[in-house]
Amino acid sequence: MRSRLILIAVCCAPTAAAAADFGAPPAVAYNWTGVYFGANAGLGWEDAQTKYSYSSIPAPDPPGFDDIFGPSGPLNVSGDNAVQSAIADGYLPVSLGDHAATFGAFGAQLGYNYQMQQIVAGLETDLDWAGGARSTNFVAPTNGIITNDGRQKAGLDWLGTTRLRVGYAFDRALIFATGGLAYGGVKAESSASQYDGLNTDLFAGSASGAKVGYALGGGVEYGFARNMSLKAEYLYYDLGKADYAVAAANDIAQGEGLSVNASQRLDGSLVRIGLNVRY
Repeated sequence: MRSRLILIAVCCAPTAAAAADFGAPPAVAYNWTGVYFGANAGLGWEDAQTKYSYSSIPAPDPPGFDDIFGPSGPLNVSGDNAVQSAIADGYLPVSLGDHAATFGAFGAQLGYNYQMQQIVAGLETDLDWAGGARSTNFVAPTNGIITNDGRQKAGLDWLGTTRLRVGYAFDRALIFATGGLAYGGVKAESSASQYDGLNTDLFAGSASGAKVGYALGGGVEYGFARNMSLKAEYLYYDLGKADYAVAAANDIAQGEGLSVNASQRLDGSLVRIGLNVRY
């Protein structure tokens, strides 16, 4: 009798275990599909340096720039032409601004993901305020004949992107690459005031405004709740280049025979974190 009871218990045990397994709810994989929106904040760095090039011709009504810095002028250096001499004297800057300026950024994003097994593809658009525009002042060394006070302003005011995102999901963790259109508002402007004791020459130029380019990057996102996730990402953006003339701004400057051109790269990088809520 005892042996028969043991046999019955052994036979029933697998059936009971199977019944228990059958009653347990199946594990549900994390679902990345849906529309989402959120906020982000981060740190960026950009090329806010403006480079300058110069040319000169004899002044139509001397004395002009060539008469002061040219081979026969009182401020000439080693027989160089007027532009080379003025640069060697420190009177004309070859560049102004920071080549690797940092800035803070914050904004919002809106997007859509569609998951196919472990592949997640989607589209995201965002808009960030970026406090990147800054000014640099220039004062030429004293030479006893003529002064030159300049000012340059360069940098990113705001940045937006519209990008494709493609990633691979490890359940709640998503690794993604991204790329697409970038657009932003930039500052690119220069001015100078030159005084010889009698007259003041004014120069000014700008290429500030909205620019369009591209953005590339990647990151990781983690779903910590059913419809909420945190992300960290890196973006490189390139809005091209701003080339503009720093032209004579008054009649006296027009008679100097000096031409000034400015060139500034409009690219940088952005590292940011974000919170998304998905529907």
